Amino acid sequence: IDGNQIATELGIKKLELINDFVASGYGLLTLDLTSQSEIEVIQNGKISVGGPIACIGSGTGLGETYLTSSTEKVEYEAFPTEGGHSPFAPCSELEYELTEFIKKSLNIERVSVERVVSGIGLVTVYQFLSEKYNEKIDPLVHNSIMTAGDMKAKIIAEGATVKDSLCEQAIEIWAKHYGAEAGSCCLKFYPRGGLYLAGGMTPKLIDWIRGKDSPFMKGFRNQGRVSYMLDDIPVYAVMECDIGQRGACYLASKLYNAITK
Repeated sequence: IDGNQIATELGIKKLELINDFVASGYGLLTLDLTSQSEIEVIQNGKISVGGPIACIGSGTGLGETYLTSSTEKVEYEAFPTEGGHSPFAPCSELEYELTEFIKKSLNIERVSVERVVSGIGLVTVYQFLSEKYNEKIDPLVHNSIMTAGDMKAKIIAEGATVKDSLCEQAIEIWAKHYGAEAGSCCLKFYPRGGLYLAGGMTPKLIDWIRGKDSPFMKGFRNQGRVSYMLDDIPVYAVMECDIGQRGACYLASKLYNAITK
């Protein structure tokens, strides 16, 4: 898609094409950090005004973006990444088996973290566990999941309230590796301006993210000898699902103001 060509054909002075997660990145700039309906603080930290901002979001896929500003007085700019396609890093024998299951199921040689930390990934994790631990299957729940079409992840999330169930185990694996990849983002970008957790799954599965002993935070802090570097990073869960639209409006307004000065 050629943005300049579209602008010429439609008679638009300025047109900028961005992907969905860059839009979400700009949307972060519209959030009210004092509003509990928009933001939940997962980890308090020391915000550095003008410092880098990172955002990761689990939903249909796994999106990642980062924002930088050269000075406190310069507006942030968001940049696209394909961080969700970073390799999945199994941390146990069970997770190694999961990796091999995904390779075989999809006939691929490499597994990305998005294959686990996404709605589709959550379903894949459940399918793996149901094959490995066939004796733990709840027939009614399992049938509901398998016949739910695009709503499989929703049924798994609902089933995770049952202690020691396959659904609970699947969500724990999802949350642990969501946290691990979020921690990796912090090591890469060192976002002293904050790490934001976006995506449709974040507010829906917030109980698995909040709290210092949550599966998410255990994965987040499991960064080996540099784990201490994450202690001062502010971490926020985005509870609104419209930051992509907000971000697109934010950037459009910014571009409009630039050409009408």
